[in-house]
Amino acid sequence: MGLFIKKKSIWQKQWSLYEKSETTICIKKSQNKIGIVEKKVTQIIPKQLEHTLIVAFDKALLTVGEKGISIIEKTYNRDDNQVQYNINDYASKINLNKKTSKNFNKAANLAKIKGTTISCADGFGMGILGMGIPDIPVLIAVIFRTIYQIAMSFGFEYDSKSEQIFILEVIRNAMTQGDKFKIFNQNLNNRIDLDEIGMIEDNYLSKTAAEVLALDMICMKFIQGIPIIGVVGGLYNGIYVNKISEYAKLKYQRRFLRKRL
Repeated sequence: MGLFIKKKSIWQKQWSLYEKSETTICIKKSQNKIGIVEKKVTQIIPKQLEHTLIVAFDKALLTVGEKGISIIEKTYNRDDNQVQYNINDYASKINLNKKTSKNFNKAANLAKIKGTTISCADGFGMGILGMGIPDIPVLIAVIFRTIYQIAMSFGFEYDSKSEQIFILEVIRNAMTQGDKFKIFNQNLNNRIDLDEIGMIEDNYLSKTAAEVLALDMICMKFIQGIPIIGVVGGLYNGIYVNKISEYAKLKYQRRFLRKRL
């Protein structure tokens, strides 16, 4: 008697690819590696700087999230993003294949590349001037801008309170390492699967996100505060934006695929 193996659908294949990416990022997050330069710089950083950074990140996250949408939207065309999603969605409905199913992910990757490029340029300019802490609101704005465009790539809006809380949770998780990341990530996945996003208090999320951002960036923000050589620290903005936007892409992809599966 022959065995019949049911062929995976296009979206099931996309889900398998998503799971591989999720596994890869989880493995990376389990490894808490600190560079030699960072170890040495940490020894000379003023103790007060960490608190200053936490306050600055917390304020920037809340301000940009609550009041910055209209300002951020002036830096790109929201309608163009919506039109591109509609085109990709229509193409996948009339002719679903490997190519049309990947168009959403390609659009998200393009948004990620743009955000990383912008943050590198901003960090370079601020680094020359020796402006580390004043660069924080700009960096946070670029992070939100990039996530907004990734969200639209998969057909999600970002204006509502629940979506803004979801974005804060994504930022916090993306900058968390080790066992905490495993817990945060699994909790978020569970809420996505139950379609219960935005179930955490935003002030708490902003505070915890600010803490992990400050801890991860303290060395580079300290370096960025030194004129000329601050360029080195400033260029790390691109690494942070890339890290956060890669995680954001995965979480929006999960939400997108859940709806199609």
